[in-house]
Amino acid sequence: MLLVYAIPSFMALWLKLILVIWISRKGFQSANLWVLYFLLGLLGINFWEFVSFFYVSRPESAFFVLSAYYIFAVFAMFSLLLLTLSSVGKLTTLIKVIVGSFFLVSIVPILIPNAALLGVKSIGYSITRIAGPYYYLVQLGILLPLSLSVVILGYFSVWGSDKVVRKAQVLLLACVPIFVAIGAVMGLMHLGYQLNASVVLSVAVILTMVILVRAERRQGDFQFIERASAYKLTSLLPRSRDHRFVKRMMSLVANPEIGLAKGRELIEQEMIREALALADGNKTRAADMLGVSRQTLIRRLAGYAVIANAAK
Repeated sequence: MLLVYAIPSFMALWLKLILVIWISRKGFQSANLWVLYFLLGLLGINFWEFVSFFYVSRPESAFFVLSAYYIFAVFAMFSLLLLTLSSVGKLTTLIKVIVGSFFLVSIVPILIPNAALLGVKSIGYSITRIAGPYYYLVQLGILLPLSLSVVILGYFSVWGSDKVVRKAQVLLLACVPIFVAIGAVMGLMHLGYQLNASVVLSVAVILTMVILVRAERRQGDFQFIERASAYKLTSLLPRSRDHRFVKRMMSLVANPEIGLAKGRELIEQEMIREALALADGNKTRAADMLGVSRQTLIRRLAGYAVIANAAK
């Protein structure tokens, strides 16, 4: 039975190791710094979680294991918050100092004997903490940065600029399973249930890792290697711009009676609209994306404006 619970942790651990190798191949200097920190935090969580399965029969010896687990958990969540702020362009030196201060407040009680953790006990399939008087600071250190990340990403997914919206939406989709898993586990623990985040968290972070494996740092910005993958994810959000874009394109494909000439014209309009959105309205950059000159793009836009006015 213990092996059954250990398998998800083991698989998630290997997934993260593969991701480290993948990023190494791309070059650590070119990778997003906060992605790497978040990855290392998740890797540490999984490593100590996996180690904890070997202490089920002797929990009294696992104090250092559980302490390391919580330190990496706090580190991962604060790294996620910094990654979020960096992705939406709101990470300043002052914010780094503030976030770093709260991070220290959250981990210091773990390092002080009998502050956050009074001991460790077995719950059959794993080990869990015996909470100390300052354990709530550790919980805040995990749940608060994660909650702030979800709120910030949710806001910029709707009201962000075209440059930020897709990044926020994809990261939001990646965060939600972790948020739900941690929130559910903490809620059940407050109700008196003897459990921990093992297995549940390992499964939840798999989606996050799949998203991050397609991310890298290019020209100082958090971008996605395969834009088609981002489209597939963000198009699942009914009110997102990508959902509307995919819906418009599908309506064209599903109506061949409009004819090839009209269909090419409408698809071209959609491509130009999307290029301008991705280029933040910069016609030169949009023209480069489309492989045409700036003058050609301006002529096409003027032609579409004439057609739109004539249709009114």
